Amino acid sequence: MCAEDWERCAVAHDTGSVTVHWTDPVDRSQSYIPMASPFVSKLAATAARAHSERPFDVIYSHYLEPHGVAGFLAAQMTDVPHVARMAGSDAGRLWRHPQLELLYDHVLHSAEAVAAVGAVAERAIQRGVSPDRVVSGGGFVVPEGLFTPDGPQLDIAALRAEATADPEFSDLIWGNFAADRPYFGVYAKLGERKGSFAVLAAMHRLISAGLDVGLIALAHGGATVERDFRTRAVELGLADRVLQIPFIPHWRVPEFQRGCLAVCYLEQDFPIGLHRPITPLEVLLCGACLVGSTEVIRKLPNPEQLAHGYNCVAVEDVNDFAKLSECLAAIVTDPDR
Repeated sequence: MCAEDWERCAVAHDTGSVTVHWTDPVDRSQSYIPMASPFVSKLAATAARAHSERPFDVIYSHYLEPHGVAGFLAAQMTDVPHVARMAGSDAGRLWRHPQLELLYDHVLHSAEAVAAVGAVAERAIQRGVSPDRVVSGGGFVVPEGLFTPDGPQLDIAALRAEATADPEFSDLIWGNFAADRPYFGVYAKLGERKGSFAVLAAMHRLISAGLDVGLIALAHGGATVERDFRTRAVELGLADRVLQIPFIPHWRVPEFQRGCLAVCYLEQDFPIGLHRPITPLEVLLCGACLVGSTEVIRKLPNPEQLAHGYNCVAVEDVNDFAKLSECLAAIVTDPDR
């Protein structure tokens, strides 16, 4: 978050404003056994305190853990209606965990409304949620006034200098690529099923073929996958061609996309079938070249309007490194197309 990003959080608009109440970072004053940040308790208490200062009409939570549970508690404390929504992995994985299932059932039973569609809505009803309380959660929504082809590009050098100088973010900067030549971009989570390691393998082939290109990853993961990603990049001789940067606010993501030669979103064999990533749609709205797995492209709204080689680059198997590198090479050698 740059200074202007913090200012944006406090702006009052013609139709109202958004006030963000932050939970405190975990410290010794919150210590207990077994030690962890008490997210649920802090969120519920913060919401109840905010309600006492300016009463709510409704409490809305998105994702069951910790937000849905905290929303339920806050609704109980304030006697305000709770609307609960699930996202994907919480409905497909957490909700099926035997040590979590009954609690989540109770959260959903107690909600004034449960925003869900398809298989998630069906399971909610099977688990005892009244059908008249299950409502459509809406479809893919991206702020189209923000995600546009025209606008500023992210100043990679300035971001790198700012993050490197801040101890809180310096560990999130990695790699020696200076963004002084064309580069591919990836953003969101790192992971094997996210195609993160496939794109490294393809980059190795491109560099070996003499193509002058880099990779910037606006992407992070847990400690293990973060270490493995960086280790693999070094093993492939890509430390000078890869740059990993910290996450930035959603409204600045278009700046990142506009600077990329193409943006790769290569999620494949994802275990949560109902997962519908919105990232590829953001890429398309920014007018950037989307290199996507066919698995992801088929999940987009109106996928029949997307044609490989015309308005996207579709990769049937992202782990076919030869084919993936061939697709990327075609972009490097003919970027205008």
